[in-house]
Amino acid sequence: MTDWERLDTLIKDSGLKRKALSEKTGIPVYTLDRIFKSHRELSAKEIVGFAKALKMTKSTRDEIFLSSNVNNIHKENNDGKNSDANESDTG
Repeated sequence: MTDWERLDTLIKDSGLKRKALSEKTGIPVYTLDRIFKSHRELSAKEIVGFAKALKMTKSTRDEIFLSSNVNNIHKENNDGKNSDANESDTG
């Protein structure tokens, strides 16, 4: 499950506009638009493209794209609770 909020923040912080992001990821602009509108799951090729374009560490890449607890973490953080209970699930 992708952490869309965190990915969006990284893109904004990078200063890349859609066209530049498209060129760096190898993902066409129209596909980027569909990805961000639908929040669909990404292919491995797309994940690698984003990771390279945004100069992510492997750890950051995995946290954004491979965390199965994204929804639980965000929900608990929004409720003001501690997310430590979910960390044992990430193994």
